[in-house]
Amino acid sequence: MSSPTVVDSWVVTRPVSRVLGDGLRAALVDDPVGLVLVPLVFHFPNVALEAIQARYLTYVDDQLLRHPPIAFALSAGWAFALVGRLIGQALVVRRTARWLEHHESLPLDLELTGVMRVFPTFLVVSLLFMLAVVVGLVMLAVPALVAVTLWGFAGQAAALGGVGVLGAFGASRQAVRGKLLRWGGAALLVLGALVVLASGFGLIWTGLRELFTDEVPFLLFLGAAAAVELVSVVFTATWTALYLDLSGAGGRLVEPLPEPAPSH
Repeated sequence: MSSPTVVDSWVVTRPVSRVLGDGLRAALVDDPVGLVLVPLVFHFPNVALEAIQARYLTYVDDQLLRHPPIAFALSAGWAFALVGRLIGQALVVRRTARWLEHHESLPLDLELTGVMRVFPTFLVVSLLFMLAVVVGLVMLAVPALVAVTLWGFAGQAAALGGVGVLGAFGASRQAVRGKLLRWGGAALLVLGALVVLASGFGLIWTGLRELFTDEVPFLLFLGAAAAVELVSVVFTATWTALYLDLSGAGGRLVEPLPEPAPSH
């Protein structure tokens, strides 16, 4: 794969829109297979379950009340889907960082080997972050905003490697320290883009539901869920680019030390 134009040094302060554009271009132009299509394969169980529950929600609810084994099966399915989704996210983080730092991509088997090396830490960090956001939302949303602000890059830090669970949260907090205005500008840009996308998806979905007045086909539910996951994958790439920009030299892809050559 050919290299893009060399990205400016991270030391130079660039417009935050350009930083986000680096991640967007990496995902949609430079490496759409490795940064979009392959991660979506790992996201597919989540896509399928979302589509099934959206299409057959009433049926599923009734069955859950009557047959607890179905509840267990669905719970196991969602757990499996979550693990797959997180593997896809970690892959996007590491592959985006490698492309932006070194202007190269590893073969996917080597990239996935790196993902598996950091995945236990990434999994724990992701679950703790989700828990913090949920607890924050229950407490009138303000703590959730604080959690997203301070720890929103903990997943990126964990996926890049070189830190433990607490170190990942510390690295995220360090990345935004003294840079809240820059972080806030990026967050507003991303939020605005998500609002525009959500509005567009909403209009399209309303039109499709009116077109299929009797019953919306399952494949449309599947396509809608896939579109949401596509946005999530691209968001992960742009958010990783922002983390690299904010953290400077502190946010880098950590590679394992090479094994020493055998002595003769």
